[in-house]
Amino acid sequence: MIRFARLAAAAAALVSVASVARAQKDLPPVPKNYSSIIGVVDDSIRGGRLIGAVVTVVGTDRKGVSDINGIFQVDSITPGLHQVSVTHPLLDTLGLQIITGSFTLEAGSR
Repeated sequence: MIRFARLAAAAAALVSVASVARAQKDLPPVPKNYSSIIGVVDDSIRGGRLIGAVVTVVGTDRKGVSDINGIFQVDSITPGLHQVSVTHPLLDTLGLQIITGSFTLEAGSR
């Protein structure tokens, strides 16, 4: 089960620099009182991107869904210390839950 947990954790990797950089090119600036997250959810179990994953900022109602390229965006997040959870039917089937470590979001940043 530990091996599956490691695979699932890798499946929910939230950073893919090249894809995210392309997705950010034409986005409007983030309002100075909020933060935004943009990233990619990878599927290391089946390979490629995880489409339709729900990415939620823990403890808030802010969430996004990964698109056909695995890219998600979550806007209007209050600055501060946060965690992100990732849910998807594949992870449910494996009985796994993905939650990131804590990270700090600064006002006006993506």
